[in-house]
Amino acid sequence: MSNPRGFALVIAIALMAFILLVVVSMSVLVTLETGVATQKKAEIEARQNALFGVQVALGELQRTAGPDSRVMARAEIFDADPATDVMEGVANPHWLAVFKTVEPGSETQSLENLRAWSLDQGQAGRVDWLVSSRNSLNDGILNPVSTNAVSLNDGDNDLVVSLAQYENASGGTDIVEAGKVDVQRDGSIVGRYSWWVADENAKFRLNVSKPDEVLGQPFVPERGLMAPHRANGTILSELSNFDVESSSQQFALGQAELIGDLSLVDEAWEDWGRDHGDDVSLVSSSIPVDVTQGKLKEDLSVYLGGSNSGLSDDDFIVRDNDDSDYNGRLSESVFDFDYADAEIPRFGLLKNWYQTGTAISGLAGGSAGSPRSHEVSQYGLHPVIMRTALYFTPSFWTDAAGKVHSAFLVYPKFVLWNPHNVPLAPAKYAIQVRAFTSLNTQINVGGENFVAYNNTKGFGYKNVNNSGLGHFNMANPPHPQALARDPIDDYPYFTFVIDNDGFAPGETLLYTASLKHPNSEYVNHDITDLENSVVNLANYNELENENTAELGFFTLKLTNTNSEFVPVPNAANPSPVTSTSDIIETTLFFRDVTVASPDGQAEPSLSTKLYLLTDSVAELIQFIDLRGDTLANTVIDWEKNDEEGWSAMPSNNPFNRAGEFASIESLMNDPFLATHHRGHGYFLAPMGSTHGGNRPRLFNRFNPLALNYSQIDPLFTTSGQTGQGRAYSDAIPTENWFNGSPFPTEIPADSHYAGTTLDGYDTPGGFGLTENNTFLDASTVYPIYDFPRGETDLLSLGYLTNVSFGQYHWQPAFPFGNSEVPTHVGRASVNQTHGNTNYYDLSYLLNESLWDRFYLSTIPQDTSVALSTETILPNTRNRLVADEDGVLPPDNELRDSVTAFQQSAANVIIEGGFNVNSTSVEAWKLLLASTLGESVTAANSVDSNALNEAPISARAYPILPESGGDISVPEVWSALRSLDQNEIDILANAIVAEVKRRGPFLSLADFVNRRLVANSDGNVDQDWLGLKGTLQAAIDRVTLEEGIINDAFHSDNAALSTAQAPPNPLYPEHETGVPTGLNGSRMFGVPGYLTQGDVLSVLAPLLTVRGDTFLVRAYGESLSPLNGEPLAKAWCEAVVKRRAEPVVAGDSIVQPTGEFGRQFEIVSIRWVNEEDFNL
Repeated sequence: MSNPRGFALVIAIALMAFILLVVVSMSVLVTLETGVATQKKAEIEARQNALFGVQVALGELQRTAGPDSRVMARAEIFDADPATDVMEGVANPHWLAVFKTVEPGSETQSLENLRAWSLDQGQAGRVDWLVSSRNSLNDGILNPVSTNAVSLNDGDNDLVVSLAQYENASGGTDIVEAGKVDVQRDGSIVGRYSWWVADENAKFRLNVSKPDEVLGQPFVPERGLMAPHRANGTILSELSNFDVESSSQQFALGQAELIGDLSLVDEAWEDWGRDHGDDVSLVSSSIPVDVTQGKLKEDLSVYLGGSNSGLSDDDFIVRDNDDSDYNGRLSESVFDFDYADAEIPRFGLLKNWYQTGTAISGLAGGSAGSPRSHEVSQYGLHPVIMRTALYFTPSFWTDAAGKVHSAFLVYPKFVLWNPHNVPLAPAKYAIQVRAFTSLNTQINVGGENFVAYNNTKGFGYKNVNNSGLGHFNMANPPHPQALARDPIDDYPYFTFVIDNDGFAPGETLLYTASLKHPNSEYVNHDITDLENSVVNLANYNELENENTAELGFFTLKLTNTNSEFVPVPNAANPSPVTSTSDIIETTLFFRDVTVASPDGQAEPSLSTKLYLLTDSVAELIQFIDLRGDTLANTVIDWEKNDEEGWSAMPSNNPFNRAGEFASIESLMNDPFLATHHRGHGYFLAPMGSTHGGNRPRLFNRFNPLALNYSQIDPLFTTSGQTGQGRAYSDAIPTENWFNGSPFPTEIPADSHYAGTTLDGYDTPGGFGLTENNTFLDASTVYPIYDFPRGETDLLSLGYLTNVSFGQYHWQPAFPFGNSEVPTHVGRASVNQTHGNTNYYDLSYLLNESLWDRFYLSTIPQDTSVALSTETILPNTRNRLVADEDGVLPPDNELRDSVTAFQQSAANVIIEGGFNVNSTSVEAWKLLLASTLGESVTAANSVDSNALNEAPISARAYPILPESGGDISVPEVWSALRSLDQNEIDILANAIVAEVKRRGPFLSLADFVNRRLVANSDGNVDQDWLGLKGTLQAAIDRVTLEEGIINDAFHSDNAALSTAQAPPNPLYPEHETGVPTGLNGSRMFGVPGYLTQGDVLSVLAPLLTVRGDTFLVRAYGESLSPLNGEPLAKAWCEAVVKRRAEPVVAGDSIVQPTGEFGRQFEIVSIRWVNEEDFNL
């Protein structure tokens, strides 16, 4: 039997063990609960510290970035060597800096002085950095650019935290670090917080798609070329399955808010999104503000489409100190010149251009534009003379008494070009060509001088004054005056009238004096309907065309006594009689000396005028003036093939080989008798020569719509001649008037235009813009000025590159959006006087005046179109937003009113606004690829562009589809330019390099314009700064260094070296547009040549120079009171956006005066972990 006491002991021990276990368990439980509570408290404190970091960041954003007059850029913009992918001299590339765009009290200082002030990090409070630090980053002592985060935070690795990690351009990794700021309680450090701000506008917004409808109507394809309506990620290999046509994918993208959400769209994008969170955004938007004036941008849509904006048609477009609401750098003394005297354009010109286009649909629908002159307040819509040619042939005629008189035949040829991409309505034009002083005939036979020699019967002629010189003097009053003297310059002119049946877009028409020629239209001489004209074009001509159905010439029949050819008897022919069938031999000379000129100077010939004739009024619309001024000696030596003619230059031999000529009577039966139908001639090409020297850059210093073209150039004086070189004139190298150079024999070669439904392309011809050459096909149609249409409206400020703002021939054809240094202005200047002419940089002034002041809301000014926050505007990236009270302003505050003009921007946000200070290559690639896959139907019913390319052009209505890289084909002139994916890749890298060389940009105009810096001695980078704007420098550099984009235009006959360019002793590089030793291009500005203006035309609606949407990342930690080690950590990120409403209640919404500007608000916030930060 067992021992009961032993059993009881076992039970007792077991019970005690159980009790002990319970006690121990209870103790552990209490300890665990205490630990959990402590940890929970630490986590809460860590989160509180992180949220505090967000609040501090928000406060710093409000303080530094709340005012409109601020711009932002990442530190990597200070890369010491932008030409390489490796970052040099920048320790914290992703830190964001805020720069001031106005120095208080010095609002009118120059941009370069402002730049020096704004970027001076050695001055306390000058540059603000949006990142936490234990030590001040803006006290002027520490350099946050070149000093790493650890060194800036007491040199302790434990006092910095990583808040992001991104892949950099060289394939490595950039870690974004921020300093930890202490949180103290009762004198002890109990926690820390950190924060860092990223500019979402420096990234490309990926989740925007093109709608199917706009204002209730189907989306017009041409709109897709005029503004970026969607993103197309396929430009990046990692996003190759991005599908702009997939509604499900685009919907999913539209729902995404932060980069981490990309995995919900496509799992393959998750890792890429984390690595490239510094390149793309899903939330960015901008407010249209003028950073130079610290106010909302004004709505140009209200002025152009309405009538009550408060902006006057007579207001100068270029701003100055006379503007009551302007106080900026254009008020500086350097810009102080007489705008009226300089013919600075006025807003009426711009409105006129807009109204012309919106009255037309497509290429030819709607109302064809009525021709009109080009003036400061009116946009010129008219053809321009591209070539003038006159041939002269000696002849004779017999009167009723059998007497023989001298006669001359005149063969006119004119090329008129419609440079506009819209049709011109039928109109009547008069062309006047300044005449030679006299036409002369003389021949030496057997040592004796005669006026002519009868080859048929073997005798010579003297004229009545026995001078041996038969001539027709057009200036000396005792002789018959062939044509009226012009009241403007008192020179005699031949006058011809053209009845034009209209021009198709870009059409070129050839006019001759014969209807028989199959490819020409008829030149008349009847101007009797203008006898009462304000311009004296009365019909004093003795020009006759006796059989207009056959003849290709006008006749000048001399009838006075002095014109008689007197036969001289000889032994073989003692009683000579002239028959109309006889053939005479003589030499034709042009005596180019003014007998009765106002100043006795040598008279330059060939100056040509074009008049528009309406209602018995002749309005001068073009004057190609080769006369020059009183000091000019611009005599042209006319030749017949390789034989000299007689000019005012005494060194020329007037007695060379004679030709055989027929009577007028015999030519009536066969006007194309080539054997006896020869003569001297001359022609004029305003665009200049294509061989030897004197090759201008095509549209850089040539304004086709200018009223006056002058050959005078005060920078070019040689051999007593001033100004020969800006227009090109020469002798015609053929004796046959009806074909050959300088006109193509076959006109048109119209196979390129088969299938076009446009009326008027019956006689296309590219001749006239330049001489025939390897890069201009004879059959080319070349419309260079496009217009918005009624179905598209004007979507982009950059599209104004199509406007010819200039009034002078030496100004660029496309001044706005481009920024090429003028040929006659020093690089550090905006204007310079030579002779009596003030040459000024029109591009610089226009860019400075328009880019920051205006935007285009595209709000319909027609009140029949209802507006709401759901309205899809023509520029679909613009979105209407309600006021802070949730209500959209009344209609009269959004359109066609002064209020709308001044403050519609308060209710418009730009989805995906892009900060041009961005240094993200991937973001620039995506931006350039915004039109990837866009295409329209060209006039010949073919798709304009390949779907794997991005059309980037200032034109939206092509005549022909794009065709490869051959610059000699017509498509170069009448198709849309596009970029392939390789070109986009290389150009994006070049743009970022240029941004680093020039930035930070203190305004949009600063980004667009060239820098006003002097030329350097061998510093190529500085040379590029002063020669052209940011984007053009990038385009030109990759063209010359990489051999892409425009390379074909910089080689062979299209290349332009200093030796080939017009002589310019002061600024030779300004003629070529490139630094010394490099080749420019004659073809600058042709539609197939990519320019900065082309790029801006498409991308401008998105461009800004500051951020309005920011990503705030914050970190918080709670520290142990025992050892100071972190007990808990927390991370969060918030999206913060700036609103239009000012911080100070009652402050002006247009131009807040409060210190903190406009309100920031947190629109989203979420807790994340280290993996979400890619750490």
